[in-house]
Amino acid sequence: MKPQVYDFEGVVPVIDPSAYVHPSAVLIGDVWIGAGCYVGAGAVFRGDFGRIELHEDANVQTTVWFIRCPILTVSWSDAAIWVTAL
Repeated sequence: MKPQVYDFEGVVPVIDPSAYVHPSAVLIGDVWIGAGCYVGAGAVFRGDFGRIELHEDANVQTTVWFIRCPILTVSWSDAAIWVTAL
């Protein structure tokens, strides 16, 4: 089973083949999931106002939400995110 992936204004999320994204996770728009990343159940990535990047081996746990703000860059590398974040 694959995660819920939606385009936004023609931009489709990209998931590296070595990453694990839970089937109940939702990725919308300009979202990039890098090599070796883990995305847990219920996580939401809304890249509708700009890019969200998870770099190599980043770990996002259950029900974390990322919503891209037009004035901020959102990028994580080799980090674990354990609580709900906006």
